[in-house]
Amino acid sequence: MNQEQYKKLSDHFIQKSELKQLVYRQTLETFSTLKTSAENIIGELKKDLEEQKSELDLYYSNIGSYEAEMRFAGDALLLQMHTNVFAFPEEHFIYNSNKVQADVQNGYFGMILIYNFLADSLRFNRFADVGYLLGRIFVNKDMNFFVQGRRQLSFLYQDFDNQFFNENVARDIVQNAMGQAIDFDLFVPPFDDVKEVTLQQRIVQQGNTAIKTGKRLGFIYNSAEGET
Repeated sequence: MNQEQYKKLSDHFIQKSELKQLVYRQTLETFSTLKTSAENIIGELKKDLEEQKSELDLYYSNIGSYEAEMRFAGDALLLQMHTNVFAFPEEHFIYNSNKVQADVQNGYFGMILIYNFLADSLRFNRFADVGYLLGRIFVNKDMNFFVQGRRQLSFLYQDFDNQFFNENVARDIVQNAMGQAIDFDLFVPPFDDVKEVTLQQRIVQQGNTAIKTGKRLGFIYNSAEGET
């Protein structure tokens, strides 16, 4: 490799690495804002329950830099930030964006995921239980973002060129995800799917149900609507 080739490699490495570091930092800031909104909402709901003298379970935990947990009655949301930076296949709609067409660096994203679990799955460490992805938030270096998800989260935040992540957006996304989780009911699984249980499952569960549980387990799950 001659000096000119080395210089091109060096410049490319530095530029790409610095871009990904910037996207990572912006995603981390976005995730921090999302976690703050989640914690605030749980705190406000607790006050509402105190006024109504209700004993419904409400819980928020900041598990670390990249994960947080919300529990509200029988449901839970897991908020997770992926530590890597992503691009999309060239046929993805994001490449029709004016910002991405003007600067390809705007097409690199951090990713935050929102999963819905049953609260008991987490409370009793039912490791075989299933959670469902409600939404994915993609954020670029300038805090432009869009969301992929179920129901309202599938269309509310698609104006990538003109929308920036902020506290109001974070609160709206968390509230939307909570509403979906509350409405996304647990269905009784088909009889034939639960008619057998191994002794190993029974022993591992140590007194908890040995049946694998998820809101649509045994049914066809439509990722857009969460319907059977």
